[in-house]
Amino acid sequence: QPRTHDAFLFADRAGLAPEVSGRIVSLNVRDNQRVSKGDTLVQIDPEPFELRLHQARAQVRALQAQIDLTTRQVASQTSGADAATTQVGRARAQLELASDTLARLKPLLGKGYVMDQQVDEARTSERSAQAALAAAIQQATQARQAIGDTETLQAQLAGAEAAVALA
Repeated sequence: QPRTHDAFLFADRAGLAPEVSGRIVSLNVRDNQRVSKGDTLVQIDPEPFELRLHQARAQVRALQAQIDLTTRQVASQTSGADAATTQVGRARAQLELASDTLARLKPLLGKGYVMDQQVDEARTSERSAQAALAAAIQQATQARQAIGDTETLQAQLAGAEAAVALA
């Protein structure tokens, strides 16, 4: 390596760091050209960024459509749960009727106004009504628990919207 004590070197130099990386499609300066703050020195190919922006916007639209669909499904599930709750009320009414019928028939059995078979049928109806009520309550509980929500999709949508803002 050559060395000397009599040489001087003077150079203005500035480092460049883009906010994004990409392929340079245009160099807008020449060697030793004076530049000012805000001058465009290079142009980076915008196509990959535009494609990412389109992709992010498509993701937002897809999530919005999914949220709309899920909202309709939640409404349907809620209607189903409401119908199951109505069935619980109906089953309670049936049980009350069966219990009342049995209560009316029992005193008449001792007096001979009704037969054992009628009391047995009333008792069976009461037990069936109890089972039907238990089943209706279980179905209503399951229907309420099956109601979904859109919270996860809303969070994904927020992320997708942030990706659009960054693209």
